[in-house]
Amino acid sequence: VQTREQLDRQNVNNIKELVRYEPGVSVGGAGQRAGITGYNIRGIDGNRILTQIDGVELPNDFFSGPYAQTHRNYVDPDIVKRVEILRGPASALYGSNAIGGAVSYFTLDPSDIIKDGKDVGARLKAGYESASHSW
Repeated sequence: VQTREQLDRQNVNNIKELVRYEPGVSVGGAGQRAGITGYNIRGIDGNRILTQIDGVELPNDFFSGPYAQTHRNYVDPDIVKRVEILRGPASALYGSNAIGGAVSYFTLDPSDIIKDGKDVGARLKAGYESASHSW
């Protein structure tokens, strides 16, 4: 289980960075939106790893624009409150789609952004990459 505080401390920008310290779990591809091939848990990947957000299973893939096929593994880490990764067979809990494991995202609640007694709230994130001198 990774919490929002841990994700912020690690400066996670994509799911590849989300699992960099998780033993037995990896993400293939370039790490960007259309380049991620999906989770690999202990050597099993593809549709044998269940991915869900707030208890709803994500579809295998969808399109985000011309010539850009996006797989179900794109999740914006900035809206995630908690991530649970189950390694190994989880089909007793989630059915046959979780033979290799499961990745469950739980998103932020409005109360996580708008504090008590306030009418508005916001989350901001900025980063700098020294390799390319870019923001």
